Amino acid sequence: MLDTTRAYALEKLASSGEQDSIAGLHASFLIRMLKGNQVNLFDLESAEVAANAVRDYLGNIRSALGWSFGPNGDDRKAIRLAAAASQLFLAMSLLLECRTWMEKAIDRLAADCDPRDQMEIHASLALSLMFTAGNSERGREALNTALTCAERLEDSYQQLRLLSGLSMYLHRTIDAVGSLKVALRAETVAKKTGNPEDAALADAMLGAAYYMLADHVRAPKHLERALHGSQASQRFNPTQYLFDLRTTSLFNLTRSHWFAGNLDRAAVYAERTIEEAGRSNHPIALCRALILTMPFHFWIGDFELVESKLSELELTAEKYSLEPFRAVAIGLRGRHLIHAGQTIDGIRHLQDSLEKLRILRYEMLVTDFVSELAVGLAKQNQRTEALALIDASIATQLESKRPLHLPALFLAKGMALVGGEARQNDLALECFKEAMTLARQQSALSFELRAGLELARVWIDRGQIRRAHDLIGPIYGRFIEGLATPDLVSARRILEQTSVPALRVTA
Repeated sequence: MLDTTRAYALEKLASSGEQDSIAGLHASFLIRMLKGNQVNLFDLESAEVAANAVRDYLGNIRSALGWSFGPNGDDRKAIRLAAAASQLFLAMSLLLECRTWMEKAIDRLAADCDPRDQMEIHASLALSLMFTAGNSERGREALNTALTCAERLEDSYQQLRLLSGLSMYLHRTIDAVGSLKVALRAETVAKKTGNPEDAALADAMLGAAYYMLADHVRAPKHLERALHGSQASQRFNPTQYLFDLRTTSLFNLTRSHWFAGNLDRAAVYAERTIEEAGRSNHPIALCRALILTMPFHFWIGDFELVESKLSELELTAEKYSLEPFRAVAIGLRGRHLIHAGQTIDGIRHLQDSLEKLRILRYEMLVTDFVSELAVGLAKQNQRTEALALIDASIATQLESKRPLHLPALFLAKGMALVGGEARQNDLALECFKEAMTLARQQSALSFELRAGLELARVWIDRGQIRRAHDLIGPIYGRFIEGLATPDLVSARRILEQTSVPALRVTA
């Protein structure tokens, strides 16, 4: 319809005195359409004609929502329409708009509203808040309210959907103990339904929880099972619910194998994570895949790949107003600048990122940034500030029962103690030893080796050559893959330099 024709029709409708009644019928029609065609609606994404249809549909929804919440609107229709439209907003990554309408709807909720509508509104508010404003208590309360509704309705599908959202929230705040409790609740629901897809979702949540608890034996088992059970799953649509079972399982497998020293497998999973997230055509899945695989690429020194993926992350997070991912991107950019020799600029980026993440209550990668920042500050002879920063982070991990990143933090503390002028080698040695002990307890072979390499270098500087050789040899011997990565190359070099024949030639 031409804009002039539309304007003329609206003018005539207004003068007829029937504008509100027609607007009410229009809203009712859209409610029926949305509630009756939710699945088909999301199958239209790929074709250009379908995309245009969705955009036209969205314009009608916006118009109807505007009237429903307006001065001449209808609160009941507003609630029903907001609930029915919420998944469309999530699927189209219109998170800020989703948040706005859900906040309006919550202000109008009445005790006699349909509990399913209440559940959908609270769930969609929580998810949109999580990705636009960080991990607030308000978002967590909205998830718990929605979950309570699902439990009262005895709706296992919605319970699992909402438990997965709560799991994601707890993963982002690094609440390892809480994450396991939620995952076990999901496993209980999945066992009641007997549905293999429900079991796969529960396994993905259990794998994520065990990874956060630094259990690199149990975590991969659950995550592999989740991937196997989710290959043909259509039950949980990640574009609607934001929890992408496959991407979540893949990036946790990447990190678990990395920590355990299975570096070739980690590289394969990292590549699959990014590929599958890209194919999902959803910015949140892509951003999560990028931020949680990029630290592995830093670890193995693939800075060319880091640069390309970091640029993609920055553009995607900016385009969709994903504030937590924008804050993480600043920190990752800081790390990259430091490795490129631009230390001062890198330190500023890391400090800016950590402040933003603190406000957003987004904990993922915070320990990575703290470690990098502490070492950078120490090299700039700001050791007091560096040690205060890292000691505070260690205390937080211990108080919150977060074991996963303790080896990395003690490693970074040791590096800070030997960085810059006036090296404190004796204290650094104790930190490297503690990092190795903690890594060994977690079967985190990659971190045991890196801490061992730092310890060996201090011993070599002190002339304790045989001691350094005897330390690195057994650790290196436990690796069966990733032999071309920087740490493994460094380990071989140390073993060659400290071998008995080499020492005889030197003598």
